[in-house]
Amino acid sequence: MPSNAVEPTKQGNLLEIELTISGGMLGIQNRTLFDFKTVPATLTVKKKPHFEAPEQTYRMVLTEEQAAQIKGLLSSTDIAAWSHAPTSEFVVLDAPSVTLHFRVDRKPSFYNISDIQELSQSNETIRQALMKKIHEFEKLAMQSPPTSTPE
Repeated sequence: MPSNAVEPTKQGNLLEIELTISGGMLGIQNRTLFDFKTVPATLTVKKKPHFEAPEQTYRMVLTEEQAAQIKGLLSSTDIAAWSHAPTSEFVVLDAPSVTLHFRVDRKPSFYNISDIQELSQSNETIRQALMKKIHEFEKLAMQSPPTSTPE
């Protein structure tokens, strides 16, 4: 398997995973992007902890093993079912919005899942494991100085 090959989901080969967290009382804006289209795969983390804070960008090149750790969590997963899951009737209005975005190589090529969508127990377990792994990689990327900060 070539180094840029990805384990397929039921919708096709995984090209990108993006986690966005925004809003809330502080107005945070965080974006974490795993790009599996590049060789080697890359991780970009953009953090803005509140409305008036400057955005900081961190970048990291992923080893094949690190990329496989993320992709492996979604191997054979039906992410289309995630994006059609019903939403919860309980919403915390001042909490940040958390959304996972998935891009694959087949049509439709883009899927979203919000934190207010209710997944089956098995899919919720996968989502929680994915979120945990994403946050682990964010911490790794942020051990280095930011690659860019606005003036």
